[in-house]
Amino acid sequence: MKNVKPGKKNFGGKLLKTGLVVTSTLFIIGSASVAAQNTDYFSMFFGAQESGIESQSVNQSISVSGIKMAVEESIIGGKSALILVSFEKEDGTAFQNDVVIPNLELGWKQNASYMVDQQMTEDRKKLMIMFDIDTTKNISGEKLTISADKVLDSKTDEVLVNGPFHLTFIGSESPTSQNISVDLNLAEDDEKLQLDAINISANGIGIEGTRQDGETEFLPTYTPVVTVTTIDEKTFELKAGSTSTTESGFKWQYNLNEDQERLFLNDETIKSVTIDGNVIDVQQK
Repeated sequence: MKNVKPGKKNFGGKLLKTGLVVTSTLFIIGSASVAAQNTDYFSMFFGAQESGIESQSVNQSISVSGIKMAVEESIIGGKSALILVSFEKEDGTAFQNDVVIPNLELGWKQNASYMVDQQMTEDRKKLMIMFDIDTTKNISGEKLTISADKVLDSKTDEVLVNGPFHLTFIGSESPTSQNISVDLNLAEDDEKLQLDAINISANGIGIEGTRQDGETEFLPTYTPVVTVTTIDEKTFELKAGSTSTTESGFKWQYNLNEDQERLFLNDETIKSVTIDGNVIDVQQK
């Protein structure tokens, strides 16, 4: 398990993601090669002291006016994802100053809520963009489009390259992701909830359900206590980093520890997940 602190913009999941950003335009579609890899790029955003967060290489790119835009890596599990996008000069040289992109969007045929963070590498050769995404339906096999308008000098706001940039790729479920059906009823105060699925991935544990109290237009305010037990009998508690809408109801994404630090689960083999005292066994792969 990787335990990493949020980056400069407090991107560790403390903000509740409830709104939906709706986009639908799709552009260039290409094949994406997918392979597991370890990366240092995620540590730029979460402040990890070591690399080793397992992600998938996407290797999908386009070029506009001498700038290459690439979807480099993803961690996709169920209805949540982390996606890394880079911008760099085609000739491989460094930008004179730090650069930023004022408008970045995720577009696909379904609703999605997401947060975006961007940081320059120390050598100023790449601007790295991270999308932290919750969606209304499973992402695997879906077309996802990343769009950007222009590249600016962060100090002067000078336009270095005008876009637009549009890059579409197919989302692929991470090999370590696992979906489990459950049948569990919870009640807290006036809220009655039925849980029907959980997803376990490097990005945390997604718990899906529906409201049974007639308040289906609202997200639940209650979040259950969730603990994880590994095959070597270590137990730790996870906190919810976001609550979001799904096609049939809602989803909690559990990926924080008690100090609100982001947890990555790819180093743990999980034996069971316990939700408010209800133990759910996890099949070993």
